[in-house]
Amino acid sequence: MKANAGFDLKKVDGAAPDNSIVLNNVKQQNEKFNKDKMDAYMALSKANQNEYKTLSPKIKASNPEAAKLKRKLKV
Repeated sequence: MKANAGFDLKKVDGAAPDNSIVLNNVKQQNEKFNKDKMDAYMALSKANQNEYKTLSPKIKASNPEAAKLKRKLKV
């Protein structure tokens, strides 16, 4: 192999980047992502509850087995 005479190593200026700033940034983004994920989960849960409430009477009315079970519970 031939050595490249024009290649010079870069000198380190001694100023290393502050990793705590980068780490803090990552933590903040992670917390924001988790909060957004929880908000989406809660919105979906609320939508599912609302859908169940609106469809529940229709399902019970069209399902004869549900009516039989309801009568058995009353007795």
